[in-house]
Amino acid sequence: MMWNRYGVPVAIIGLGLAASVVSCEVAFAQRSRDYTPREFRAVLRGFGYNVTLGDTLTDEATRAAIRQFQQGYKLQVDGIAGPQTQNFAANIVKILKSNLNLTLQPSPALPITQFYDSQTEAAVKRFQEQVSLPVTGVANLQVRQRLDQEARSILGKPKPTSTPTPSPKPTPTPTPTPRATPQTTPPSPSPSPSPSTSPSPSPSLSPSPSPSPSPQTSPSP
Repeated sequence: MMWNRYGVPVAIIGLGLAASVVSCEVAFAQRSRDYTPREFRAVLRGFGYNVTLGDTLTDEATRAAIRQFQQGYKLQVDGIAGPQTQNFAANIVKILKSNLNLTLQPSPALPITQFYDSQTEAAVKRFQEQVSLPVTGVANLQVRQRLDQEARSILGKPKPTSTPTPSPKPTPTPTPTPRATPQTTPPSPSPSPSPSTSPSPSPSLSPSPSPSPSPQTSPSP
């Protein structure tokens, strides 16, 4: 598990043909606004569909690409870039950018938007070069699946700890107890001190207890 700048763990989800890594910080449920025809064609082209840049979505090549996209993600297949189709496209672009940020760690990071712009294309080229894929700037399904694998691998690595592991303390070597060396010459006996006679103290006389006075009885009249 990897931690974002708000301390929120990054979650793994599946979306359509490829599972993807998504940051909880970014809400992917809705696009910020409708795509213009040129922007949506750029997204389709960035995903590897056979379209060129242009300002219409009604030509047959673009409608065919939209139908392929809808079929792949199990959407209603009508060749029209309606709200559901645009939402799915926006989510995939945001997921792509999140994975690129996680894998490449660019500085500054890619803004998590719904648009497949020149900055996104450059990051895709850098990733393709890093993993020895053809450098096209197109994030087709193969590239997105490989990017997902790399992101999952990064998330699976344990978080490094800053606390160093203490080195084991060496076990102290016990000091041998010295044995007493026998003496060859017996020691001279120490002279016993002469006993000194102390005079016994004279016994002290304890004072005799004073008798308690007996009560005097007065004679009866």
